[in-house]
Amino acid sequence: MTPSIPSAQWQAELLQKLKAVADESRLTIIARLHEREYTVGDLAAAIDLTEPTVSHHLAKLREAGLLNLRMAGNQRFYRVNEPGLKIFKEMVSHIEQPP
Repeated sequence: MTPSIPSAQWQAELLQKLKAVADESRLTIIARLHEREYTVGDLAAAIDLTEPTVSHHLAKLREAGLLNLRMAGNQRFYRVNEPGLKIFKEMVSHIEQPP
């Protein structure tokens, strides 16, 4: 039986997620945010990066569906999007046999 060719949409979504995590700082951010939620400033201090750099990384991870944002007044709290991370893991596990 010939394996099916992944749809263009599936490939694009997987590629976006892979690009989002293909950075050492972003992997560190995911690990930190898996422990608890952080503000940009707290996260920047914890991983020794500037706030603009952390904001850029957070935006990429959020666009890929791997993070959630919670607003509390004028503060923005980020944490791992568990369902989004689960989908990513499932996509990677089926990389050789896409849906």
